[in-house]
Amino acid sequence: MAVKSNKFTIKKFDGDSDGSYAVFRKEDVKGKGSIIFWGEARPIVCGLTRREAEYYRSRCDAGAYL
Repeated sequence: MAVKSNKFTIKKFDGDSDGSYAVFRKEDVKGKGSIIFWGEARPIVCGLTRREAEYYRSRCDAGAYL
């Protein structure tokens, strides 16, 4: 049985400030706008700066948050 590979993406979440980035599963936000609002998708990690979000996405890609 093949294991489905999760892909992750960084999007703005519930605002437009420096600390409003979040990491999502790519399939959850496919076709949505650049800012994801509460209730549209469930973030894995939120309340991050862009730099922090990049770190968490790399950890997700490595399998830390499945």
